[in-house]
Amino acid sequence: LSTLHPGELVWNAFNWDIPAGLSGSYTYWARVYQHDGTPISDWSSAQNFEISCGGQSCTFDEQFTSTPSGWAAYGGQWELFANDYWFTFGDPGKSIAYLYEQTGQDFTYEVKFWHGGSDISADDNPFRILFRASGSQESNGHFPDEYAFNCTREGEFAVWKRIDGNVSPLKAWTTSSYINKGSAWNTLKVTVQGSSIKCYINGHLVWSGSDSSLTSGKSGFGCYLSDEAQASGVWVDYAVQTAPSNASTDNDNILEEQLRFNRRSAENGNRDLDNCTKN
Repeated sequence: LSTLHPGELVWNAFNWDIPAGLSGSYTYWARVYQHDGTPISDWSSAQNFEISCGGQSCTFDEQFTSTPSGWAAYGGQWELFANDYWFTFGDPGKSIAYLYEQTGQDFTYEVKFWHGGSDISADDNPFRILFRASGSQESNGHFPDEYAFNCTREGEFAVWKRIDGNVSPLKAWTTSSYINKGSAWNTLKVTVQGSSIKCYINGHLVWSGSDSSLTSGKSGFGCYLSDEAQASGVWVDYAVQTAPSNASTDNDNILEEQLRFNRRSAENGNRDLDNCTKN
């Protein structure tokens, strides 16, 4: 470093082996030392970086037969039910989430869930799967960067994105006859590869599109429960993420009935990510 002087950027050749499965947000600091170990500079400012599953595909197969490891709760109380389901009553008036803590890029992600409720006020409260989510959870329960594929008990879905906290619909609230209405089992699945996003309900493609805003992040699921909802709860049967090359054999054609619903979804543009009417 004999040529080092103020304002000059010097690189050394470092080659770090990242352990398989390691992922998340990390920080490093740099400082220059003499050969005898004497520091000749102050510590640099903090530099943040992301590792996505040690450079490998971020995959998991969570059947919720025991308390899951590698996941984290973001609001609400979650618990194991009958050694077979992951359960929450939600948190009235808030969005909550449960995320797998490793970061992925391209994958197929599928969740099977039962959204219960005993009155009509719970019918428009969405269950959602989150993908490519990152950042610190905000006061409204959402993450500053996330994609969210939503489904309600009354038979509607929506696909939203949040970028730096700014929310916009990729697909506004839309009817789908593929949704099992009321208290029933449903499966949501997404396949993301680069900017391509495909969304499936119970094995049927309901929307596909392209968006390059987010390239990596965490996967998970969550729900929103209104203050008025009574005896509502969510049971999750499984959450499975695979590499996109191992992805779906589902029909990749949107049928005409769903296309008609999709064309009419602009009428629901005044409802937000939590299916609440905008002011």
